[in-house]
Amino acid sequence: MCESAPMPPLTRQQLRARRTQRRKQERARRHRILRSTLIPMAVAGVVTAALWIALSDRPPGGADTPTTPVPAGPGGRPTPIPIARAALTQLRLPVERGRVTTIMFRPSGDPQAVALAPLGPMPNKTADRRGRTGPDRAAVDIGAPAGTRVYSPVDGTVIGVSDWVLRGTVVGIQVSIEPQSASDLAVVVTHIRPSESSPPVRVGTAVRAGITVLGQIVDLSGIIEQELARYSADSGNHVALEVIRTEQT
Repeated sequence: MCESAPMPPLTRQQLRARRTQRRKQERARRHRILRSTLIPMAVAGVVTAALWIALSDRPPGGADTPTTPVPAGPGGRPTPIPIARAALTQLRLPVERGRVTTIMFRPSGDPQAVALAPLGPMPNKTADRRGRTGPDRAAVDIGAPAGTRVYSPVDGTVIGVSDWVLRGTVVGIQVSIEPQSASDLAVVVTHIRPSESSPPVRVGTAVRAGITVLGQIVDLSGIIEQELARYSADSGNHVALEVIRTEQT
């Protein structure tokens, strides 16, 4: 029986080549392991983030959850931010910005209501028509806690102050303002009551946007189910603004 000849020893170059080949194979194996592990993790992360964003944008009931708690008290003067335009009249934010829960435009049942065009940086919603006539955005509700101080949204003159009646009960006041920019329009402010710390406005009172106090937001949480609650994270208390044409064109 013949024996096989022994293998000759490997040269240094051959040893280096083998070590280099083994390193390449080891790196390739590690890359395959990383790809098989990291790709599923990345996909899971994207799905989790998408679900988190969706749930954050749409909390139960379709409400907009405030990012920061609303401070207590009646609040201070609002930042001079435009929120809507009616013809040549610009409506400014009537409450302190930090107290706003949401802003919702809605149709109006008043045939003299003027269409509003949203303005400014603050996000807003548009409510369903629910059988109401007039433009889709004929009124705007600015949500804020009950008791929040409400300031005039325009420069102008008070042309009407009357009881605001809901279901046969007087629950507050309605203030109508003729804006300086349009004598044929009236800005009607409702869902407010007289202020506890400021003098009441009367017919003939000159008002300035963001400076003159008209009243404070009425608490209707125990009286009616408010439409704005569908878009806010609270009971939906708010101040309502509407622009009415007072002269036929």
